[in-house]
Amino acid sequence: MKPDVDGWLDLSSAAMTTLECEAILQTLSQEEKGRVRRLFLNNNQLDSVPDSVKLLTNMDTLRLWANHIEQLPDWLGSLTVLEYLGVSNNLLREIPRSIGNLKNLKTFFLNKNRILSLPSSLVKLTKLRG
Repeated sequence: MKPDVDGWLDLSSAAMTTLECEAILQTLSQEEKGRVRRLFLNNNQLDSVPDSVKLLTNMDTLRLWANHIEQLPDWLGSLTVLEYLGVSNNLLREIPRSIGNLKNLKTFFLNKNRILSLPSSLVKLTKLRG
């Protein structure tokens, strides 16, 4: 799978594990990684966010909903181009403080998780829409 001409990489609803997804992302060339604008990993069997996602630094949309993810990585805050982050319907218990670094984030879905509290860094997300 490669990103399409618009930079969309849709790996959703493929019943992939984290390792299988990681293997696919590692096949992308540097140029292809730079072209990915939207990554759809929803409706899979992911138990964590694949590490290769952190190399998609031009990505503005990341959909991870409907997986089995228990924890978001701290490096998520380094994806500063992100405008949309969907992590609904997972097994998350907390959101990393680094989320406050996502200054361009406009949309953040996190419902249907096991989150008991949110980090104070969320107040830095001034572009979030209600």
